[in-house]
Amino acid sequence: MAFSQGEMMKNLLLAASLLLAGFNANAVTVLPGATVDFSFSVPFNPLFGAFHVEGDSLRFKPTDFVATTTGGIDITNATTPLITVTARPGFVLTELNLFEQGDYFRIESAPNTTFVGVGGQFIVNNNPVQINADQGLNNAFSFTSLATGTPFVTTPWTLSESVALNSAQSATVRLENILVAGVMSNFSAAFIEKKLISIGVVTVPVPAAFWLFATGLLTLVTTRRKAVFN
Repeated sequence: MAFSQGEMMKNLLLAASLLLAGFNANAVTVLPGATVDFSFSVPFNPLFGAFHVEGDSLRFKPTDFVATTTGGIDITNATTPLITVTARPGFVLTELNLFEQGDYFRIESAPNTTFVGVGGQFIVNNNPVQINADQGLNNAFSFTSLATGTPFVTTPWTLSESVALNSAQSATVRLENILVAGVMSNFSAAFIEKKLISIGVVTVPVPAAFWLFATGLLTLVTTRRKAVFN
């Protein structure tokens, strides 16, 4: 079956567009740090907000990561794609750490009728670690106190976690974040938000002599393998 030049051109353009789409779908984003690189191939959930690398920390600034309710329970959650952290030549990874902060408020018409919570998992090399706020989220205003002039303020919260690594060259990390707010009575409210998320990396330099030895050993092994297979 013969094709006209026009049909052949259309087929070529279609094949090229499909090829480019495949490349874009598998494109890897690399964010360089001081001694490591952060890489991922799936976009972040918009709830994480804007992100950038500062030193060896990948930082997010959420603007709408909120759970709030005046009745019942509200839950907000988001999970990052798999992030690969790779040490630059001359360095190894010794720790991944997580820091988060935000604020909350609780207004109650009766004691213990509201709650807020922070949860999720810090997953390093497929090993999940449960995460929670560093302090109890217990501050609450009574409806009466606010009605009689007590100043309304929010209460800050923080979350911190760390995972040790055994002088690794690379590691993977995924972060699951959950906020929850609950109200069990009328004339009550609960609110909690996340304002900052930071995934940090601790590295140590490898002595130059050891680095050269390891590089030479790797080259020798590679050369010998090639010789065996040839």
